[in-house]
Amino acid sequence: TPTPVVPSFGPIEFGLGVVDDARVVRQGTTFPEGIFKVYAAFTYQGMSSDVVWRREWYFNGQPLEDARATEHWTRTAQGSAWLSMYHAHGLRSGTWELRLYIDDQLVQRAAFEVAPRPAGDPVFKPITFARQTSPTMEPIEPRIQFSTGITLVHGIFQVENLLPGATFERVWYFDGVERLRGRETVGVPPKDVYDAVLFVNEGAFAPGTYTLEIYHQGRLAQAGSFQVK
Repeated sequence: TPTPVVPSFGPIEFGLGVVDDARVVRQGTTFPEGIFKVYAAFTYQGMSSDVVWRREWYFNGQPLEDARATEHWTRTAQGSAWLSMYHAHGLRSGTWELRLYIDDQLVQRAAFEVAPRPAGDPVFKPITFARQTSPTMEPIEPRIQFSTGITLVHGIFQVENLLPGATFERVWYFDGVERLRGRETVGVPPKDVYDAVLFVNEGAFAPGTYTLEIYHQGRLAQAGSFQVK
């Protein structure tokens, strides 16, 4: 008879997006202050509906009660899964930790750092994705998942304290591979809202994960992802 597989979770990895519910893209353990979502992916095996598991998030060593959940396993017996830590106004600087339990036993834990924004740096607000925008650059029906067949997506973000003449870079990735890079110089007067448009001239977006990263003075300042499926 086959040897039973003990329920377990694999190591936790953090990143700025997730592909096929299986792995993170743009993996890292340090992210900039104001990043609005960080993904956590892990493998699992030997699981069943009889297994009770728990996830807990901590900030600077203190438990976040509203980010804690205990439930019976509802996925397949083995595979990959992901969670995320999200805040609409951006994550605070500090140490964020995820702990995973099976039947009250701690089986995996990992942490990432959100580095404080350097004094005087501009503030890049979270990115919102949408297929259309209003005349005032408001995203219409924003979302992070689009159906196949689309040909254009707007990445809308606000910026504070960005001075005329300053530059920043916008970098697009598809499933973790860089596809497009551009630099923008701030004009006079500076804009409050920017639109990083991604489009294709022929065909449509391929299914997968698209990540937009914003860099200021060579440092990652903001990022966001959406999926086409």
